[in-house]
Amino acid sequence: MKIFRYSIIFLYCLTLSAFANPRYFLFPGEAIEFSSKYDQNLNIFGIVNSIKSSDNSEIGYEFKLLDRSNSVTVIYDSYLPELFGPGIPAVISGKFKNDIFVATTILLEFSSDFFPEAALNELKSYGVMIEN
Repeated sequence: MKIFRYSIIFLYCLTLSAFANPRYFLFPGEAIEFSSKYDQNLNIFGIVNSIKSSDNSEIGYEFKLLDRSNSVTVIYDSYLPELFGPGIPAVISGKFKNDIFVATTILLEFSSDFFPEAALNELKSYGVMIEN
């Protein structure tokens, strides 16, 4: 009987997770709050702004990632993707070090299938459309 109960609970949890709308990133404001509680890698989605060469590296860059109300300063110690520039939506992977987000990966091309409605609406408010 116990096995039956645990099987039902397991199947219930599996069903819930299958139909959940997963989020693969946080907005800059959420990332700031998240980083103050947890020390782990994360993905931040925002609009790229104010790009400049990093003072601490020959090939590094520093830029801001914005949402409507917050920004995160990002440092990326590698070459930027060809399409990277101000006003471009991006998902940046990395980890906070103090108040600076140290990026390891920059993703610029993605499908709307992976975006929750809130993110698509945020993009529309910037005049950016993501297609499938």
